[in-house]
Amino acid sequence: MILSTLHTVLPHLWVELGCIRIAPLMLDRDARQLFVHGREVVLSRVEFDLLEILMDRPRHVIDRSTLKQVGWDGYCADRTLESTLSRLRVKVRRAGGPAVAEVVRGVGYRLGIPCPPRP
Repeated sequence: MILSTLHTVLPHLWVELGCIRIAPLMLDRDARQLFVHGREVVLSRVEFDLLEILMDRPRHVIDRSTLKQVGWDGYCADRTLESTLSRLRVKVRRAGGPAVAEVVRGVGYRLGIPCPPRP
């Protein structure tokens, strides 16, 4: 039972040695690199930090104020957050990845990649 659950979850969600993998994304925290389908996608510091918090909690909606705190110590306009997330989406999509940073109207953002339910 446990092994079949692991085989179901691991290809989609994997955390090991500073890496988070939610297929087809792999975020290497130590090297501060993002890979999409095995190819590196270069991100700015803020883009990386925002994606990291979204990938850390893939099933959760992260409110705007939390994302602003992560990226800019809380001091940024809504438009700055939106345009940074828009650039992040474009970079991931150009690399053949899924849409990330899905808007949850009136609340914030979530990763937006379907993850299997927790065992």
